[in-house]
Amino acid sequence: MTTSCRLAYALLLVLLAAVPAAAAGLDQLTRAAEAGDAEAQRALGAKYELGEGLAADPVKAAYWYEKAAVQGHARAQTNLGILYEEGLGVPQSFELARSWYEKAAAQGYARGQTHLGLLYEQGLGVARDVDQARQLYEQAAKEGYSKGRVQLGLLYERGLVAGRPQPEEAARWYRLAASQGYPPARLRLAALERGEPPPTDPRVDRQFASPPAPPPAALPAPTPPAEATPPAAAAPAAPLSRARGAAAAPPP
Repeated sequence: MTTSCRLAYALLLVLLAAVPAAAAGLDQLTRAAEAGDAEAQRALGAKYELGEGLAADPVKAAYWYEKAAVQGHARAQTNLGILYEEGLGVPQSFELARSWYEKAAAQGYARGQTHLGLLYEQGLGVARDVDQARQLYEQAAKEGYSKGRVQLGLLYERGLVAGRPQPEEAARWYRLAASQGYPPARLRLAALERGEPPPTDPRVDRQFASPPAPPPAALPAPTPPAEATPPAAAAPAAPLSRARGAAAAPPP
């Protein structure tokens, strides 16, 4: 057996050994969640949301997040709020999203404060209040949350604090977030230094999302044949269907 074959065989053994270990870990996590452990419920919800080790299922993600959220788990409360805000696994409701964010923010959870600030800034599920958004971003930023720092910087850059753009203050918050390795902060700082106008979308996570793929080019029209004696008529070919298949029903 060659060295490369031995290495491949050893890797295969490692992978095979990892499968039952992962399954055992998931079973243990599920038992803990069913026993009422809030962190296990939050972690199991995340696995269902992201499809880690099992099929993605936002309905089950919301179910387990809520189990943990009602026990006061701030991270689960924020995750559940995001599902309500986006309408994933639950009917979209900005009001319920706000309610869960408020519970997390009241515990000093920076991520919850930031998402609540975004609702206030956009006026979703609550009356628009940019100053309240600023206060929430500041709380998250001072706790070291990089996204909160960038959202705060965007308010300064867009002139939504004190009624005038403050690029120096915006750059200060971007630099702090960039020093934490947060990619949107580095990109926003570079754009600011190039003199580019600030974005109109307050959601930093949407500003740097990959653009949608362009639609496929239309097929060229067929070239008409030269005049000739028409052949016997043939049955027309069935057109290709462009309809997408129906979505599968979610598992129970």
